[in-house]
Amino acid sequence: MTRNDSLIAQIRALTSTSDFLQRAVSGDHRREITGASVEARALILAALQDKIRERIAVIVPGDASIDDFEGALRLFHRDPQCVSSYPSPSLSPYQDLNASLGIVREEVRALGMLVDRTADLLIVPARALFARLPRADSFQRRVIRLAENEDIDVQNTLQALVENGFMTRENSVYWRSGGTFDV
Repeated sequence: MTRNDSLIAQIRALTSTSDFLQRAVSGDHRREITGASVEARALILAALQDKIRERIAVIVPGDASIDDFEGALRLFHRDPQCVSSYPSPSLSPYQDLNASLGIVREEVRALGMLVDRTADLLIVPARALFARLPRADSFQRRVIRLAENEDIDVQNTLQALVENGFMTRENSVYWRSGGTFDV
């Protein structure tokens, strides 16, 4: 199934001229949208973001809300690729264990989109608000960019990976929780 972008743009435009949205834009920057379906909230947020052109963080109660809400926001947003979600931590802050590689990958992806300013709408589960995050400039300095058909300085790349928490052993690089990547 493909998106009907012109219809979605018309629906967003109609929503952005509604009294509710006009009041939301004219007041302070904090609004609560309750009592509406996931799709209605997503449409309102997409129209709001389209109108104000500022990044918006959407706090949801838990993991169960993320997938449906992200799908609805991607449907109504002018550019579905600008919608992202931050994962809920898989561990309690009191557990002395490393997060899974999948969770770390999703965290890095979401933070990367924020630093690169490619995310307009970020969905964050309430539990993730307790996680300590790196400063944006510190995070950006640690990003390793690799491109297809580009020469790689293996020694510098390995050093950067180690500085980012990976470990090396023989001809492999692995994450502390066990995921292995052959070099």
